[in-house]
Amino acid sequence: MERNLQHRKTSVLSIGGMDPCGGAGILADVRAWEAMGLHAMAVPTCQTVQNHEACLEVHPAQPTVFKNQLQCLLDGYEIAWVKLGAFPNWELLAVAFEVLAAYPTINIVWDPVLKASHGSRFLSLDKAPQDLEKWLNGCFLITPNYQESQLLLQQLACETWQHTGVKSVVLCTSQTKKETQVTDTLYTPQGTQHFTHSLVAGVDFHGSGCTYTAHIVGYLVQGNTLEQSIQQASTDLEQLFINYHTSLVHA
Repeated sequence: MERNLQHRKTSVLSIGGMDPCGGAGILADVRAWEAMGLHAMAVPTCQTVQNHEACLEVHPAQPTVFKNQLQCLLDGYEIAWVKLGAFPNWELLAVAFEVLAAYPTINIVWDPVLKASHGSRFLSLDKAPQDLEKWLNGCFLITPNYQESQLLLQQLACETWQHTGVKSVVLCTSQTKKETQVTDTLYTPQGTQHFTHSLVAGVDFHGSGCTYTAHIVGYLVQGNTLEQSIQQASTDLEQLFINYHTSLVHA
């Protein structure tokens, strides 16, 4: 298959859940990237029965169809950046990494969604495969929240991310309704950096973590450094919280 080079520098692919309300998952990723002027594509790992309040059901994609769709896009377009989100089981995640391994120039950013903010569980680390460490080490960046970070570090038998082989990690602070400011931490072999951004107290923004990672990826696609991308994504998230709060006030 001949590749389409028209979007070579701006193509980006999301692999994750199909949240029908659009607050998180591949719909949120595509919306964020299209607003940044990027050519966004997506492959769903699952369909959810969900709204902004709860995720009630998760229905996995059929593995063969999932693999074929992913392979079709990677063969048809030059894609340099891929974002991984929610996976309903380890089987589909293994398929994704198996396919992506044939494209060593692709940078993988993994937002390891283990459980929906309100409702269903996705991946259970009790059944984590032996390849988990290899997958993590193969990513350019992972963006776990605090709970996900602790569970993954337990699997790796490490106390901190700097003791692992993972290239870079943004530890995303899970916000509570009482917080007005959070600090996320970037871990790399060279050290740590902190990025602080403001929130609106009392606002529970469904999909904020997904959107944050999508914006980081979007700025990386545009050629920014990792540090620049995190800082700009933090600024964007602040504005999104303000806009979301304003829409609630005037609803």
